[in-house]
Amino acid sequence: WSMMHYLGSEMAQEYYRAIMGRFSTEPYRKQIELIPREGLMLAGAGEAHAELVSFKKELISNQFASYLTRAVGEIIRDYMNEGEAGDNPAISFISSVLAVFELDQDIESEVQALKRSLLSQVGVAEYSVKWENPCPIFMLPDVFCEECTESR
Repeated sequence: WSMMHYLGSEMAQEYYRAIMGRFSTEPYRKQIELIPREGLMLAGAGEAHAELVSFKKELISNQFASYLTRAVGEIIRDYMNEGEAGDNPAISFISSVLAVFELDQDIESEVQALKRSLLSQVGVAEYSVKWENPCPIFMLPDVFCEECTESR
């Protein structure tokens, strides 16, 4: 959620908050709905998992694609109306949203198609945008790892 504060405009921040809220809650609700049918779901196993993956793909391809297309259009219009110089907040919005979506390997092809679509909307080539974490990195010195029994 802290990435939201590094987006270029308040409008981009609000859209980011809305889309991340939906992306984190809707698949979870679907998973909870599927549990009574098959019990606890293991990743990659069973009919319920396949149904959850299908739900997430449909969510990205249909619902989020149209919502994000509209959001990017409004962010671009807002940016043009303000007449500010600097980086286009639509590009940082797109790359930040897609960086989160890309963490889910089940929806990889849908995210790539969405990425091409959104970047073409702002007139940017897909290969020219690389997401960089804008948030400061917090390092904890000398933390003991119980898994590998090392301290770093």
